[in-house]
Amino acid sequence: MNYIELHNRAWELREQGILTVHTQDLYLYLINRCNKFKWQNPFTQSTQFICAFLGISRNALIERRNSLKQLGLIDFKDGSTKGKPATYRIMCILKDAQPDAQPDAQPDAQPDAQPDAQPDAKSKLNKTKVIGSDKSLPCGALQSHPEKIDYKGFVDFFNSETKGVFGEVRYPLSEQRRKSLSARVKERGKDALVEVVKKAAASDFMRGQNQKGWIATFDWIIKPTNFEKILSGNYGNKNNQGNHSGSSRPTTDEISAAVEIGIALAEAANNK
Repeated sequence: MNYIELHNRAWELREQGILTVHTQDLYLYLINRCNKFKWQNPFTQSTQFICAFLGISRNALIERRNSLKQLGLIDFKDGSTKGKPATYRIMCILKDAQPDAQPDAQPDAQPDAQPDAQPDAKSKLNKTKVIGSDKSLPCGALQSHPEKIDYKGFVDFFNSETKGVFGEVRYPLSEQRRKSLSARVKERGKDALVEVVKKAAASDFMRGQNQKGWIATFDWIIKPTNFEKILSGNYGNKNNQGNHSGSSRPTTDEISAAVEIGIALAEAANNK
């Protein structure tokens, strides 16, 4: 991918809910810095410099770059000693990508190798050579890994499991809801959908037992940040006793039952 394609893909991932506004901000910043260094990859960049430029804390930077690494969008290595710049690598870019502009300022640290010779921009647009490491890497979120989702079966499972506490979800789902669910499956897999629904249904806090009487909704649950928090057990009951533990994972039988619900309902609909 070249500079423009990387930017366009970043916005697509944002629209799909895979990138948050904060992780996208850091990703676009790193792409821009790599471009200014004439696509020397990897390149070095001071943590203090990044934090100052983006107006974020060191902890926020660490969290966001870890997310980008997990998605396969970047790789990085912290400096071996205090004050030494970290090394960043943008994954899935053209080896001979042409920078769109000359750098307007000197980098705060010299890269450890010389950039490739200046290429002819027009001749590079159709090249597909990827750099990252000597190994064949899948490039994480930039690769398409379609996984079929039985949206009708999931809606029925959600309504059955939550019993209308979070409002009844109607089928067919809107395009935005389908995109959100698809993004969650790409990030965590189908089993996570079942686990999140069960944890949400078991959470007293999400069911309205809180100071404001607030109750979660389907759309709130499937948002990326909220989805991760539920999955991590952030809204589990303090007294995790009995069958309503907020942190228990669904068993294989429970997951199979949820899938069978969707299959059975789909077959019933086809036989009508």
